[in-house]
Amino acid sequence: MSERTKSPWGAVTTAVTIAIALAGCAPASGPRAAEPPIASVWRARCGTCHARVEPGEKSNAVLKEAAKRHEKRVRLTTDQWDQLIAWLSPQAAAPTPAAAAEAPPAAAAPAAPSASP
Repeated sequence: MSERTKSPWGAVTTAVTIAIALAGCAPASGPRAAEPPIASVWRARCGTCHARVEPGEKSNAVLKEAAKRHEKRVRLTTDQWDQLIAWLSPQAAAPTPAAAAEAPPAAAAPAAPSASP
């Protein structure tokens, strides 16, 4: 046996190296886990001809105009275009304080039924 295999530190070093390498293989968690189904269409189809537009990067009006230009080349259903625009729009990315103020108040929890004698 070599001197390296006899040392307990060699085994520790190897174990730590393997643990670090495996930690880098863990699946990414974060915003992508909460993405709507249209995000997979966006990831697969957008950005092959140009730089991909990220969510919240362009205004709703700009997104709608771009959709009109792309409709002939990129064949999506009307519903898919609507979902894509809604997801990419800044309003979907981060609601503004004004939008939060316009939102209806949260419904109050129903009162617990009272016990009758």
